[in-house]
Parts: sequence; structure tokens; C-alpha cells
Amino acid sequence: MIKRLLLLSIIIVSAAGISRAQIGTGGVYGTIVDDKGEPIPFANVAILQSGQLVTGSTTDFDGQYKIKSLKPGGDYTIKASVVGFTAQERTGVVIKAGQNSEVKFESSYIVSTSETK
Repeated sequence: MIKRLLLLSIIIVSAAGISRAQIGTGGVYGTIVDDKGEPIPFANVAILQSGQLVTGSTTDFDGQYKIKSLKPGGDYTIKASVVGFTAQERTGVVIKAGQNSEVKFESSYIVSTSETK
């Protein structure tokens, strides 16, 4: 009986700590599309703070990404890149506790200017 109560107490305390940690963080989500509005799958999304990589992700088949568990505060930089497209960057993104911020990107194809002889 004492073991069950102890186990139950540990589970309750752990669950409370996990839920409190999730409330204290925020996230970003969005879509990366080309200049025609078509989604870009498998694009890289990097989250930086003070020039240091914090975390990252890739877009799904619909060009959507979602990154959770970011510490609240300002001055995040979000970079989106994929081979064959110009890289995009958003600076000064503010993350608020318990909220997700939407950050969309539109990228253009990279056009080669080199000539073949």
C-alpha cells in the first residue's frame, strides 16, 4: 500500500512539472512557399538566438513546419533554406509563453547567371 502511494505521489509531481514546463514555453509555425504560392517540402528551418543555433526542423509535404518548446523572449532569428531557392530570414521574432507565433516565408527560385561555352 505504501509503495502504491509513493508511486502515485511521484507520478503526480512529475506530471505537474511537465505541464508547468510546457506552459512556460512558446513556439513558431508557418508555411514556406515559392513565388507562385506552391508549398516547398523538405525546406530547412533554423532557429537562432544571438547567432547560435537553438533548434531546427524541416517542412512537411505541404511546406508546413512547427517548432515547440522555445524559451520566451525576443530577438530570435528564423532562417529558411532549401536547395535551388533563395534563403530567407526573419529577425526580431518574439516568443511568448504559452503561445505559438506564425512566421511565413516566400522564396524564389535561384536563377543561374553563368554561361555555358
